[in-house]
Amino acid sequence: MAIPKNYKELCMDFLYRYSELETIKTNEELDKRIKNLSNDIIKIIPYNEISFLTKKELQNYKNMNLKDDSMFCTSCNSTKPIAFLRHLRNAIAHGNLNQEGNFFVLKDWDNGKKSNITAIGKFDKTKIKQILELVH
Repeated sequence: MAIPKNYKELCMDFLYRYSELETIKTNEELDKRIKNLSNDIIKIIPYNEISFLTKKELQNYKNMNLKDDSMFCTSCNSTKPIAFLRHLRNAIAHGNLNQEGNFFVLKDWDNGKKSNITAIGKFDKTKIKQILELVH
C-alpha cells in the first residue's frame, strides 16, 4: 500500500528540506541547520532501534518480517540520526516507504535492481510523522 494522502505533503516538504542536509556528517552540523534535530530524532527513534550492519549482514534481513520500531542499515559513515534521515529520504524518493497497518516499512537499495539493500525498517506511523514534521 502506498503512502497515505495525508502524509504526501509532509513527505514532499521533507524531501525539499532534506536537500539542505544531505552533505552533513555530524550531529553538531545537523543541529546547526535545524536546532536540536539530532536529539529530537533520538527522542522519537532511540539509538537501540537503529542497528548498523555491513552490507553483507544486511542481506539477511531483506525478506524478514521485522519487529516493530526497528531499523537495520548501513552507516553511510555518519551518525544514527543522520543515517536514519538519509535512508528515510531515499525510501520516500524511490517509492519504498509503504504502509502496513499502523506502520510504515521503509527500504533503501544501493542500485535500481534492488539487489543490495542498504536499509530496512518498520516504524509506527506516528513516529515517521513526527520525524517528517521535525524536518518540515
